[in-house]
Amino acid sequence: MTRKKEIKTIKLRLYGESFKINKLSLNGVDKTRVDEVCRRLKEPLECALLNVSFYSRLQLKSHQTIEDFIAHSFGGLINSPKNKIEIWSGRKCLQKCNIETLFSKHTLFPVFNIQHSQVTVTPNNELLFLEKEVGFIGEYLIECPQFNIDLLQFNISDLVYDTVSYQVLSGIQYNSVDLSPHKSDTLVTYRYCVNNLKPASIPY
Repeated sequence: MTRKKEIKTIKLRLYGESFKINKLSLNGVDKTRVDEVCRRLKEPLECALLNVSFYSRLQLKSHQTIEDFIAHSFGGLINSPKNKIEIWSGRKCLQKCNIETLFSKHTLFPVFNIQHSQVTVTPNNELLFLEKEVGFIGEYLIECPQFNIDLLQFNISDLVYDTVSYQVLSGIQYNSVDLSPHKSDTLVTYRYCVNNLKPASIPY
């Protein structure tokens, strides 16, 4: 009888500060109702979306916070000396490194597989939500019989929007499969909404 291989759970943990650009969508929402709530608050749409009173007045179960308007997000852990990555197997730490290790293009013997890209966000009739967070940015799980660090790939992006520019860890793959964060515990330090919709929302 062939013995079944034990499945191991590997945990990748990201700590530090992250930056994200979120594209918001008003699809499925009564725009007349949205305009009416903005008038009552005497705020343009981009300000109202950051106001908790907007959601209580909107009275939609499907849209309780600004996160419910997010259609697409891009960003990740910022290239900063304080930010780090840890790889755990049970109680054993397999690897620990500063995020700068990933972003350095001049490392003689790279520890990880790195994929670089350039991403420029050009607003075109869109509603954008910019956000920064600090803390436990995310935990990614890999379940496999035998973990092979050579199958791990980090996607590094030069993210540019208007006058804002960051190098971010935009994605993680294992064995060519995209990994999604399992959990996080962060504190929001910055939130800003930009209205590029045509015609743009105006103060009421």
